[in-house]
Amino acid sequence: MPGTHVGNTVYAYENRRHDGQGRVPEMSSDTETFDSLWAYCTENKRLVPMPQEWAELHGMLANRRQMPSGGWEPPAPLILAAWHCTMPIEKQLRFEEHIR
Repeated sequence: MPGTHVGNTVYAYENRRHDGQGRVPEMSSDTETFDSLWAYCTENKRLVPMPQEWAELHGMLANRRQMPSGGWEPPAPLILAAWHCTMPIEKQLRFEEHIR
């Protein structure tokens, strides 16, 4: 669907995930707040990561768990078939839930 991704843009969590030498930098709670991270994630008209990167991010969430019903908490990213049948705002709201 046109407009649901941002081409070759490097996404926020990707930039923060490693330091270029394969090491994960520490994120200080003193300097990194939800607001500052979300501002970075959405600057330059970014919406959400591309599906593969979003799935990888979801897998890294500390509070992620599979419920007895088979669903996920927080809910799974809107990728695969959902990528093509959801509106950009729905994707961004789901991504925001993952970042929170």
